[in-house]
Amino acid sequence: MIRRKKYIWMVISGVILIIFFYFVNIVFIDNKDVILNVLVLDVGVDVEKTKQDLDFCLKPDKNQRIEITEIDPSVPENWPIILTWIRSRTFDLFLADENQIKSFANKGCFFSLNNLLVNEFEGQYKFYESELLEYDDEGNVKVIGGKKAYGIYIRNDSQLYNMQKPIAAIVINAPNKDNAIKVLKYWSKSG
Repeated sequence: MIRRKKYIWMVISGVILIIFFYFVNIVFIDNKDVILNVLVLDVGVDVEKTKQDLDFCLKPDKNQRIEITEIDPSVPENWPIILTWIRSRTFDLFLADENQIKSFANKGCFFSLNNLLVNEFEGQYKFYESELLEYDDEGNVKVIGGKKAYGIYIRNDSQLYNMQKPIAAIVINAPNKDNAIKVLKYWSKSG
């Protein structure tokens, strides 16, 4: 009986120590600032190469990190998840094929690059332009305003992405907009 109690206390103590060290690890060791969070609508992306590319561009220090999340856009159940992530300020950059970008740009998910980059870099980058769409009371689609630039065609020379025409766009409420702009400029060279 005494041996059993001793064994139970040893197991409980071990579990408590594991939980304690787990939280210490999360709070003090893995607690790095996210300087860029990228959502890639593609499966089979070489995340490691993409991360190396982003590290080269942004040069994060030891207390900073870049996160890349990939999701399969061909699964219809993923679209509400993607929209939720966009609206909740989870991501800074959105990387997808032209057809997918169009769908999200029409919904107003991306930051307009007209004031940011188009005026300053006209002719240097190939911009993706789209219009905002809205439904009227009868269910008809109507265009709001004119065309605006919502993304930049990026180079894909190393074939990192399984996309025909990869486009990068800044999410409308991106928490790290300055870093996202740096990456857009970097990625779009020879785009």
